[in-house]
Amino acid sequence: VNSFGNGLRMGNLINTGTNSINEMNDAVSVYPNPTNGKFFVVLSHPELVQTNIEVYNVVGEKIFTETLRSSQSTNQIDLSGQPAGVYIYKVISQTSGLIGEGKIIVQR
Repeated sequence: VNSFGNGLRMGNLINTGTNSINEMNDAVSVYPNPTNGKFFVVLSHPELVQTNIEVYNVVGEKIFTETLRSSQSTNQIDLSGQPAGVYIYKVISQTSGLIGEGKIIVQR
C-alpha cells in the first residue's frame, strides 16, 4: 500500500532476499516529503522493536543510520547537513526484516 501526499506510507513489501511477503500494512509513515532536511518517521505496530532507519544517497552510499524509538512514537531524522537531492531510506526491524523503504526529497 502506497499513499503519497505529505509523506509516504509503505506496506505489503516483498523481501526479495527471502522471497517472503511482509504484510505490515502501513507500518511506517514518513513525512513531510519533500523536506528541508528534517523529517519524521512513525512506526505504527507495537511488535516493531529494535528497528533502524538507513538512508542512502543516489550512488548507494549509506549516509545515515539510527535506531528508532519504539512503535507509535515519532522519530525525527535530520539530514539538514546533506546536500539537496533524492535519498533512499530503508526501515529494518531485527525481528521482521525490511518493513518500509522509499525516497525522501531534500529541497532548499
